[in-house]
Amino acid sequence: MREYRKILVYALVNLGDVVLSTSAVALLRKAYPQARITMMVRPVVRQAIENNPVIDDVLVFDVV
Repeated sequence: MREYRKILVYALVNLGDVVLSTSAVALLRKAYPQARITMMVRPVVRQAIENNPVIDDVLVFDVV
């Protein structure tokens, strides 16, 4: 299996979709425990995921 150091999860969707996708992020964390996982989200979703223990960084992208 390849060893990834950085993973970006693109999640510029609605709140419900982002919350549901966190289970997939948890599986990524389990498969690649040493990787740094960043989730890219819209500003309105930031608070819902910023303290999630399986996500290292939150990248806020304001879609205009």
